[in-house]
Amino acid sequence: MIVAIPGTLCAPDVFEPIAEALAGDARVEPVDWMLAPGPWDIPTIAQRILERVRTDHTSPIVVLGHSTGGAIALQIALSAPEIVSALIISDSGPNMKGHGDVSTIIAAAEISWGPQLFAPILTRSFREPLPHEVERKLLAYAGRVSPTAVIEVLRSQRDLDFAEHLTDLAVPTLVLHGSDDPVRTINQAQAFSRALPDAVLQIIDSGHTPVFEAPHETAAAIRSFLRNLRIQPRA
Repeated sequence: MIVAIPGTLCAPDVFEPIAEALAGDARVEPVDWMLAPGPWDIPTIAQRILERVRTDHTSPIVVLGHSTGGAIALQIALSAPEIVSALIISDSGPNMKGHGDVSTIIAAAEISWGPQLFAPILTRSFREPLPHEVERKLLAYAGRVSPTAVIEVLRSQRDLDFAEHLTDLAVPTLVLHGSDDPVRTINQAQAFSRALPDAVLQIIDSGHTPVFEAPHETAAAIRSFLRNLRIQPRA
C-alpha cells in the first residue's frame, strides 16, 4: 500500500495518473487532508493520517508525499518509523529555506481568497498547460478549501525545519524531483538527498508535479526503488 499525500491546494486527483501507471504493482491510496477538519498544522495532520493508517492497515506502508505532502510524510516517518517501510518524497524538502514566496502566499490567502490566488499556484505546479477539464476540476477543489487550512499549513511548514532530524530517519527514501520544477531547484533536491541516511535521488522530466506530469517515468522509478528494497506494496 502506498499512502499518497498531496500538497497545499492540491486535489488528491493528481495521483490518478501514477495510480494507473502502478496498477498491478502497487495500490495508491490518496489522502484528502485539506478538506478534513482542522487544525491544519503539519504535526496534527500527520497524526490524523497515522491514526487512519493504524486503523486500516496491519502491515507497514509506503508513504508518498508531494510538495507540502512531503513535509507531512517526513513528520509521519519521524513520528512512527515502525509503520513506514519506505518514503517517497516528491519536489519537497526538509524546510522552506529558499522558498521565497511562502509569506506572499500566506498574506494573499488572508486578504484575497479565490481563483486569483488558486490559478497562479496551479499554473506553476505543472510545466505544461492543463487540459481545460482537468484545470476546472482542480480549481473547483481549491475553491472548497478553507483559507484557514492554507494559512495554517503553510505557516506550519514555514516554521518547521526537519534538517537536524534527517539523520534520525532510518527509512529508505526515494527523492523524486522534476527537472523543471520552478518551486525548488535540483541543487536543493540533491542537498536534501545527501542529508538523508538512506536515499536515492531520481530526476524526472517534468515540472513540480511528476506524479501527474510524467506518471510512467515516475512509476518506473518507484518500481525500481521498491524492487531493490524487496517491497511489494499491493495490499
